[in-house]
Amino acid sequence: MSSEVKYIQFESLGDMISLLAGFPNPLIHHAKLRGTHIYFVTLAFLGGTFVYFIVNKEELGKKYIYYHIYKHETSFSDTYTTDPNIRCIPILNVKKQNILSEDILD
Repeated sequence: MSSEVKYIQFESLGDMISLLAGFPNPLIHHAKLRGTHIYFVTLAFLGGTFVYFIVNKEELGKKYIYYHIYKHETSFSDTYTTDPNIRCIPILNVKKQNILSEDILD
């Protein structure tokens, strides 16, 4: 892994959503490494690049994560919503990347 990039692994998807809930245009990347599903976000601040990620054995299987900003509830959907009470977070399926290496699974 590159020394310029810092990696932070969350315990759960809920932790990652809590981070993203405050961003104006959040999105999550999805990649498959060694049969495992990795969901990650890259953020650049404080003079560095940070990759926040979770490891999931199962694919989420939907295109969007809905986060209700007042009820703090999470659900999943294949359609985009414009409901002002819901933060709609797209999941982008990555075909090829060089941000994460397989050693994060060890």
